[in-house]
Amino acid sequence: MPPKPPVKGLRIDEGLSFEFKPSIGLSAKRIDKLGLDIRSFREPLKRSIQQVLAPSFKKNFRAGGRPDKWQPLTPETEKFRRYYGFNAGPPLIRSGKLMKTIQQFNIWSINETQAAITDLPEKIWYGKVQQAGLVKSGKSAAAGNIPPRPFVLIQGEDYDAIEKVFENWFIERMERSQAYKRSRGLA
Repeated sequence: MPPKPPVKGLRIDEGLSFEFKPSIGLSAKRIDKLGLDIRSFREPLKRSIQQVLAPSFKKNFRAGGRPDKWQPLTPETEKFRRYYGFNAGPPLIRSGKLMKTIQQFNIWSINETQAAITDLPEKIWYGKVQQAGLVKSGKSAAAGNIPPRPFVLIQGEDYDAIEKVFENWFIERMERSQAYKRSRGLA
């Protein structure tokens, strides 16, 4: 895996992505020596999303922001929520639609080496605003500013968990390759 980048917020409108690049220790020559034919990392990328990132994003919502808490709702927003019968829970969990959708696998694009969220579905368009924040200029700016509340945020421990997903996938591939060779009398 590449070195762990600093933990920071990711803007959905710029695309969230992570990429797998084998380290020098896992060069193509060494993979070939193990007898593995690896042309794509789609499967471990998929597993990383399902097993690590989706649950982590849910924790970001439940905690009201990680590692830093999100800025609390304004009194006006809380009043709006009460008036329309919404719960007084943490920011970004009014109906739960944003939290539920951001955990779905179908919002990701995956190729051989990369997984990315390049945009959000129209039904949760407001997530882009919440992720990056919104600052209005002019006289009505105070009433319209929305602080960033990054929910698509990869945590430090997520990198270790993703690395473990890839490690397990490599082990599975090696075991399958060895079993195949034994069944053919090649090992």
